Amino acid sequence: MAQGNVLEQPRSDMAVKAFVQDDAVKRGAWYATQAQSATLTLGDGAQIVDFASGGFGYSHDYVVKQVNAQFDKMGLTTRVFFTPALAEFCVRLAGVLPKRLSSIYPCNAGDEALDGALKIAKGYNPHRRSIAYFAGSSLGNSVSGAAPKELAGNKHQQLFSAFEHIVTPTNDIAQLEALNWGDIAAFVIEPVLCAERIIALEPDLVAFIQQKCRENGALCILNEMACGFGASGPLTYAHHYNDVDVVILGAGLSGGVIPLSAYAAAGEIVDKIYKGKDPALHATTTGANPAACVAGIAALDVFSQENYAYQTISHGRGFKNRLEALAADHSWLIKKVEGLGHLWSLTLASFDDAKMLKAAAAAQGVMLRRPRRAVMPVLQIRAPLMACDEEIAAGLDALERAVGALNI
Repeated sequence: MAQGNVLEQPRSDMAVKAFVQDDAVKRGAWYATQAQSATLTLGDGAQIVDFASGGFGYSHDYVVKQVNAQFDKMGLTTRVFFTPALAEFCVRLAGVLPKRLSSIYPCNAGDEALDGALKIAKGYNPHRRSIAYFAGSSLGNSVSGAAPKELAGNKHQQLFSAFEHIVTPTNDIAQLEALNWGDIAAFVIEPVLCAERIIALEPDLVAFIQQKCRENGALCILNEMACGFGASGPLTYAHHYNDVDVVILGAGLSGGVIPLSAYAAAGEIVDKIYKGKDPALHATTTGANPAACVAGIAALDVFSQENYAYQTISHGRGFKNRLEALAADHSWLIKKVEGLGHLWSLTLASFDDAKMLKAAAAAQGVMLRRPRRAVMPVLQIRAPLMACDEEIAAGLDALERAVGALNI
């Protein structure tokens, strides 16, 4: 393997760097050497605005300072230890969530948090075999969140032997009524669908699903890995909907410094599963280490102090105006613009157009996101939370130049 060749013979630092950079380019990855806010510096020294990664952003001074101070004391631990940073993080996160969601589980990544939330659902409804979610939902790369066709031959697929996939995100109430609710362990609701097109769910639809969950004993899980922590505006949607049983928070919680995610569950549900036994059964080895918890605390500080929710909503108005104007001027290429806050999708005329626009945008100085397993010709904008007015403007300017280049 190519990776093994690097270790098998001595190489100079420059040779290793050239090898890694060349390998990254071959795999379609970006070779970045530095990052600040929403701007990356690439291996050749060029700078590019990151409209692909979402999350918190890069190198916030306050978050970096707080994490470095924690590293001086104790950076990494396993879950054998309970630390002051873990205690404070749990208290702080619980304080911004509905009181019912009192059991906090820090993790290393959003996929881990999703797995943990689905294990809660399995523990609560051990004889049910299904989870349900809307078409267009982003359930990450975890085994339990993957679609059935992706589990062929996987020894872990017995965790959930079947998935109900709801094929409409908007108005097919009859189909929702017809689901086998007695076999559904949980319904996973993504308030803003992010797998492909960016679509905010109607509150009445969410309320209907919550009612069906209550009537049938299924858990209601709110998945905010992509749309939460300010990406679409609010810190969390958990306050917008009553009777949420579990909420999943993703990359924004990390402050862009140390990997961190979390899920929070209703205390009475956790008590039913564990009956006073060790809740670390749903933990991860190094999840909730002190450095990550301090990053999460600092991220919560910054979110409030710098009023990121208002900033994201304000930026969303700017995105809407410029993207809709761009689509109107280039209707041959851009067929639909959808989104809110820092999350937007462009539905293009063809898959070839999507591929060419992504490449042209990169050449002009902005990274766009091509959804995994795309079934439609869609490109996404997922701007980091930290993206400032100037970076938003620069990214949109680059996108306009890219569209103009394709129109020649």
